[in-house]
Amino acid sequence: MLPKETRKTNRAKQKVFKLAERYDLSDVRIIRFTDTLYVDSVIVDTFATFRNDTFIQRDTTYLTKDRVKVQLVRVRDSITDTIYAYVHCPADTIYYTKEVEVTTPIVKEAEVIMIKLWKGLRRFWWLLLIIVITIFGISRLIRR
Repeated sequence: MLPKETRKTNRAKQKVFKLAERYDLSDVRIIRFTDTLYVDSVIVDTFATFRNDTFIQRDTTYLTKDRVKVQLVRVRDSITDTIYAYVHCPADTIYYTKEVEVTTPIVKEAEVIMIKLWKGLRRFWWLLLIIVITIFGISRLIRR
Protein backbone atom coordinates (compact mmCIF):
# COMPACT_ATOMS: atom_id res chain seq x y z
CA MET A 1 0.00 0.00 0.00
CA LEU A 2 1.23 3.46 -0.84
CA PRO A 3 1.99 6.05 1.83
CA LYS A 4 -0.65 8.69 2.47
CA GLU A 5 1.33 11.53 0.88
CA THR A 6 1.90 9.51 -2.30
CA ARG A 7 -1.80 8.73 -2.63
CA LYS A 8 -2.69 12.39 -2.12
CA THR A 9 -0.13 13.45 -4.71
CA ASN A 10 -1.46 10.93 -7.24
CA ARG A 11 -5.05 12.11 -6.67
CA ALA A 12 -3.99 15.76 -7.09
CA LYS A 13 -2.19 14.94 -10.34
CA GLN A 14 -5.26 13.12 -11.66
CA LYS A 15 -7.46 16.13 -10.83
CA VAL A 16 -5.06 18.51 -12.57
CA PHE A 17 -5.04 16.41 -15.73
CA LYS A 18 -8.85 16.06 -15.71
CA LEU A 19 -9.27 19.83 -15.37
CA ALA A 20 -6.70 20.44 -18.09
CA GLU A 21 -8.58 18.09 -20.43
CA ARG A 22 -11.94 19.67 -19.63
CA TYR A 23 -10.88 23.31 -20.03
CA ASP A 24 -8.05 22.74 -22.55
CA LEU A 25 -5.44 24.29 -20.26
CA SER A 26 -2.44 22.68 -21.88
CA ASP A 27 0.82 23.81 -23.36
CA VAL A 28 2.26 21.91 -26.32
CA ARG A 29 6.03 21.91 -26.67
CA ILE A 30 8.31 20.14 -29.10
CA ILE A 31 11.38 18.55 -27.54
CA ARG A 32 14.26 17.52 -29.79
CA PHE A 33 16.38 14.54 -28.78
CA THR A 34 19.74 14.05 -30.49
CA ASP A 35 21.57 10.76 -30.16
CA THR A 36 25.12 10.11 -31.33
CA LEU A 37 26.40 6.74 -32.49
CA TYR A 38 30.13 6.17 -32.96
CA VAL A 39 31.14 3.48 -35.48
CA ASP A 40 34.72 2.22 -35.20
CA SER A 41 37.04 1.72 -38.12
CA VAL A 42 37.01 -1.76 -39.67
CA ILE A 43 39.95 -3.25 -41.58
CA VAL A 44 39.94 -6.70 -43.19
CA ASP A 45 42.98 -8.50 -44.64
CA THR A 46 42.48 -11.85 -46.36
CA PHE A 47 43.73 -14.12 -49.13
CA ALA A 48 41.67 -16.06 -51.64
CA THR A 49 42.98 -18.72 -54.00
CA PHE A 50 41.57 -19.35 -57.47
CA ARG A 51 42.51 -21.89 -60.12
CA ASN A 52 40.99 -19.83 -62.95
CA ASP A 53 42.81 -16.98 -64.73
CA THR A 54 39.62 -15.10 -65.68
CA PHE A 55 38.80 -13.61 -62.26
CA ILE A 56 41.10 -10.56 -62.34
CA GLN A 57 42.90 -9.51 -65.47
CA ARG A 58 45.07 -6.78 -63.88
CA ASP A 59 47.57 -6.98 -61.05
CA THR A 60 45.86 -4.50 -58.65
CA THR A 61 42.29 -3.23 -58.55
CA TYR A 62 40.97 -0.40 -56.36
CA LEU A 63 37.28 0.00 -55.53
CA THR A 64 35.78 2.87 -53.52
CA LYS A 65 32.12 3.25 -52.63
CA ASP A 66 30.58 5.28 -49.78
CA ARG A 67 33.95 5.75 -48.05
CA VAL A 68 34.69 2.00 -48.12
CA LYS A 69 38.00 1.29 -49.87
CA VAL A 70 38.76 -2.12 -51.34
CA GLN A 71 42.14 -3.10 -52.78
CA LEU A 72 42.47 -6.41 -54.63
CA VAL A 73 46.05 -7.49 -55.46
CA ARG A 74 46.75 -10.46 -57.68
CA VAL A 75 49.72 -12.52 -56.54
CA ARG A 76 50.90 -14.84 -59.31
CA ASP A 77 52.03 -18.27 -58.51
CA SER A 78 53.06 -21.16 -60.77
CA ILE A 79 50.20 -23.41 -59.64
CA THR A 80 47.36 -21.09 -58.54
CA ASP A 81 46.46 -17.43 -58.55
CA THR A 82 46.06 -15.85 -55.14
CA ILE A 83 44.06 -12.67 -54.50
CA TYR A 84 45.02 -10.47 -51.56
CA ALA A 85 41.98 -8.39 -50.43
CA TYR A 86 42.41 -5.33 -48.23
CA VAL A 87 39.16 -3.61 -47.13
CA HIS A 88 39.12 -0.42 -45.06
CA CYS A 89 35.96 1.19 -43.67
CA PRO A 90 36.87 4.41 -41.79
CA ALA A 91 35.36 5.42 -38.46
CA ASP A 92 32.19 7.47 -38.61
CA THR A 93 29.79 9.36 -36.37
CA ILE A 94 26.04 9.05 -36.94
CA TYR A 95 23.68 11.68 -35.51
CA TYR A 96 20.06 10.68 -34.96
CA THR A 97 17.55 13.43 -34.20
CA LYS A 98 13.97 12.82 -33.09
CA GLU A 99 11.31 15.42 -32.25
CA VAL A 100 8.69 14.57 -29.63
CA GLU A 101 5.57 16.61 -28.94
CA VAL A 102 4.91 16.94 -25.20
CA THR A 103 1.66 18.29 -23.75
CA THR A 104 1.83 19.67 -20.22
CA PRO A 105 -1.05 21.14 -18.22
CA ILE A 106 -0.80 24.82 -17.34
CA VAL A 107 -1.19 25.50 -13.63
CA LYS A 108 -0.98 29.10 -12.48
CA GLU A 109 1.33 29.78 -9.56
CA ALA A 110 -1.25 31.80 -7.61
CA GLU A 111 -3.60 28.81 -7.66
CA VAL A 112 -0.81 26.54 -6.52
CA ILE A 113 0.04 28.87 -3.63
CA MET A 114 -3.63 29.00 -2.54
CA ILE A 115 -3.89 25.21 -2.70
CA LYS A 116 -0.73 24.86 -0.58
CA LEU A 117 -2.04 27.43 1.90
CA TRP A 118 -5.38 25.65 2.16
CA LYS A 119 -3.65 22.30 2.69
CA GLY A 120 -1.51 23.87 5.41
CA LEU A 121 -4.57 25.31 7.13
CA ARG A 122 -6.42 22.02 6.81
CA ARG A 123 -3.54 20.22 8.46
CA PHE A 124 -3.63 22.51 11.56
CA TRP A 125 -7.40 23.14 11.81
CA TRP A 126 -7.43 22.28 15.49
CA LEU A 127 -4.83 24.99 16.21
CA LEU A 128 -6.91 27.57 14.33
CA LEU A 129 -9.99 26.46 16.24
CA ILE A 130 -8.20 26.97 19.59
CA ILE A 131 -7.00 30.44 18.52
CA VAL A 132 -10.51 31.49 17.45
CA ILE A 133 -12.06 30.18 20.70
CA THR A 134 -9.36 31.98 22.75
CA ILE A 135 -9.97 35.28 20.94
CA PHE A 136 -13.73 34.87 21.37
CA GLY A 137 -13.31 34.08 25.10
CA ILE A 138 -10.97 37.06 25.70
CA SER A 139 -13.37 39.43 23.96
CA ARG A 140 -16.26 38.13 26.15
CA LEU A 141 -14.17 38.69 29.31
CA ILE A 142 -13.25 42.24 28.24
CA ARG A 143 -16.92 43.20 27.64
CA ARG A 144 -17.93 42.24 31.18
